[in-house]
Amino acid sequence: MNNQIHQKYRQDIVEKWNNYIWSKHSPQSVQNIVFGDKVISNVNGEKDYWDGAPGKAYIANGEIGIMVNYPGQYGKNDRNTTYYKFRFGSFEGKVFSYKKADFGGEHNDSKLELAYALTVHKSQGSSFGRTILVINGKSSFITKELLYTAFSRQKEKLIILSDLSIHELVQYSNDWYSDTKQRYTDLFEVPNIIEIESNNQKRYFEENLIHKTIRGEMVRSKSEVIVANVLDKLKMEYTYEERLNVNGKTYIPDFTLRSKGKTAYLEHLGMLGNKSYEKGWEKKKAKYESVGISETHGNLIITEDGLDGSLDTTLIERKVQTWINNS
Repeated sequence: MNNQIHQKYRQDIVEKWNNYIWSKHSPQSVQNIVFGDKVISNVNGEKDYWDGAPGKAYIANGEIGIMVNYPGQYGKNDRNTTYYKFRFGSFEGKVFSYKKADFGGEHNDSKLELAYALTVHKSQGSSFGRTILVINGKSSFITKELLYTAFSRQKEKLIILSDLSIHELVQYSNDWYSDTKQRYTDLFEVPNIIEIESNNQKRYFEENLIHKTIRGEMVRSKSEVIVANVLDKLKMEYTYEERLNVNGKTYIPDFTLRSKGKTAYLEHLGMLGNKSYEKGWEKKKAKYESVGISETHGNLIITEDGLDGSLDTTLIERKVQTWINNS
């Protein structure tokens, strides 16, 4: 895609450079990089720059920049060396110099490549005014997390070009397609892995994430399945275990609910007979209250199992419905 875009919109400049045989500059790398081209760094390392005085700065892999026509040799004494100049988004006012050797050769790759089109992975950490996202067919590489990254790069407008239907794309919001939920990160205990098959596809989850809701999330208990299904019945917009920052510390509410521009957090207490569990909940509740999250403020919904393991779904539904009516 980069080469096709470059040939269509930049080929005239490439040809001009090739025709000026007396010029020190020529198109660089196998991609024919010229003035005005958008590029991305493929490597980590320090590079020389000029911003009124010479200096060095660290250009990271993934840093996006543009080749510029900047006069002078950055204060260098070697007048026989041709430098190509670049500005990068993270270094306002600084112009960086690259030699011909930096653009690759027989035994090494270019340190820069065209960046008119980027993989989602390479675009992570960057933001753009407008983004066109191309999703070409079903793939095992498409995950819930990858699409979240792809859908959050733009500031103004997102255009999606895909041969998948909206229904197929929406399915990727389910935890069935989550990479994170299938990672086994305990370094000290052997995880108990459960194989689950759905629609002729197999996924592998830790034992505490094998309970599946109507919407397809993998949750930690049968009680949370019931709560999630009540929310689905009420056509509630919600996310499961969405991270919440409270005074610099991350907490994970069971469910985050959204309605009419307002947000509430639903915590289901399933082990109130356990003293350690109760103590942990009281601390978490106090932290919530310190930032204005409480039942009193109307943005915290608390549901619970009975001490005998019972669960009143009508009470859960009534509490959620009350919040919806008041939001």
